Amino acid sequence: MSKFSWQHWSIRTRVLLATLTPVLYLFCSVVGYSYHSRLQETDDELRERARIVATALSESLEVNVTAKNISGINLSINALAQSDRSIYRISVLDAQKREISQVTSYHADRPQAHAIEVPIKKNLIWVSLLNSASDSTAQSNPNAVASKSPTIGYVRVTMSPTMLQTKQRTRFLIELGMAALGLLVSIGMAAHMAKSLTRPLNRAVQALREIRAGDYHAYVQIDTGGGNRRIASLDEQHG
Repeated sequence: MSKFSWQHWSIRTRVLLATLTPVLYLFCSVVGYSYHSRLQETDDELRERARIVATALSESLEVNVTAKNISGINLSINALAQSDRSIYRISVLDAQKREISQVTSYHADRPQAHAIEVPIKKNLIWVSLLNSASDSTAQSNPNAVASKSPTIGYVRVTMSPTMLQTKQRTRFLIELGMAALGLLVSIGMAAHMAKSLTRPLNRAVQALREIRAGDYHAYVQIDTGGGNRRIASLDEQHG
């Protein structure tokens, strides 16, 4: 196993590894973060949209649920379910959470793992026969009055992530393509740098082999660019 140790690696391999390791780490980190953040954005947006839809329906269906107007409930939830492609199912339940009505959208193909449920409160009109002090107390604390409103049912909204995930997938593929392009450019630059750094060393090694073989007229061609310029000036002074 010793031949696989890093001491046996060539200088070019070491330069490539030292250059590309942080680039590959950055590439994997960016791609992984982008992928999981897109999934989280989809989940958060669906939760917020489901809460808005359920809250709006709970306020608009209060009269129909109180009157047990099934046709009116069906008309309301059908129109909303077919107008939003992100909605998978809308269910209306009574106070004991027994299903009154339900509609499943034909646009969506799979439901989200969780649903949002919002209670339907019956709005009561309070006629205060007490003094003005009690009226001011009720106005200053409206939650005390609102908490007395009985729950007459529930609205349960289940969303479908298909449409939003398709949009997020397109954005992720664009980000992945840009990151992959940057990775390819980095690999090309690292390969070119490793080759330019190891070329003079290979020439020197080849010249030493020729000298060792008895050819004392071996000549090492030194590039005059970059850090090799100082070596080239020494060669000209002692040549």
